[in-house]
Amino acid sequence: MIVAMVSVILSMGLTKLLLMQNLEISCMNFYSPRDEDAYIGPNIKYAITDNWSASIGGNVFVGKEKHTFFSQFEKNSNIYTGIRYNY
Repeated sequence: MIVAMVSVILSMGLTKLLLMQNLEISCMNFYSPRDEDAYIGPNIKYAITDNWSASIGGNVFVGKEKHTFFSQFEKNSNIYTGIRYNY
């Protein structure tokens, strides 16, 4: 007997450019309807000059059950900042 499990993950990525494309607001989302858990990855990036940029974002994992794919990382949710120099 062969049993096949089908797992559906819905994904959505949104990006908005503002201030003459110097400000980028984006969010990448994944949701599993079967497990009722999700990953949310917001990010804000600002180009200070042509070479310097700064960003802030996060990685958020949520879910009802602690054993599901995204929910198992719930304690690893975080926020981050960064400064980048491109030459």
